[in-house]
Amino acid sequence: MTEAEEFAQFLERLRRGDAEATAELWRRYEPAIRMEIRCHLNPGLRRRFDSEDVRQDVFKTFFVHFRLGRYDFAGPGDLAGLLRDIARKKLAMRARKERAQKRHPGREEAVGDDWDHAGGEPDPGQLCEQQELVDRAQQLLAEDERRLLELRRQNRTWEQIAAELGGTAAARQKQLERAVQRISRQLALTEDEAEDEHG
Repeated sequence: MTEAEEFAQFLERLRRGDAEATAELWRRYEPAIRMEIRCHLNPGLRRRFDSEDVRQDVFKTFFVHFRLGRYDFAGPGDLAGLLRDIARKKLAMRARKERAQKRHPGREEAVGDDWDHAGGEPDPGQLCEQQELVDRAQQLLAEDERRLLELRRQNRTWEQIAAELGGTAAARQKQLERAVQRISRQLALTEDEAEDEHG
């Protein structure tokens, strides 16, 4: 099996919600996400942030968007790049909130410094929480959006989807992107990472 075939198989397992594939994603990419956060966080904020929360936010956002058919990847580098982008945006979002809270007296609370702690495997609670979030996201899809998602999960191209459902490939892709953005806002997952042009 070629590397490309192996990666495609891995993505297919992730789309199905395979727990082993999810753990493999965590093992492969969590160190890069941790490093991205560490490199982009100033020392003052580091004392008040829990890096584990940021990492979990990255994976939650990724799984909802990915399982809703938002992203396509040519290879592992694309996936790693997207996860790093989401990490930077999650960090920026938390920094904005922290700065806003700092303006209020009595809001300064330090958390433990776990920035060098390896993330290891996701615990069963994290996996369960991710799956529940994906389930809630799917329930928020309209009927026509569910059909789009079903076809995407069958590895149909946007051109094939447009041929079956009508419209253009670009219009159908935009329809699903808007659905994912709407759901991300409803689930309070995102302020701006849904605007990424991956996929």
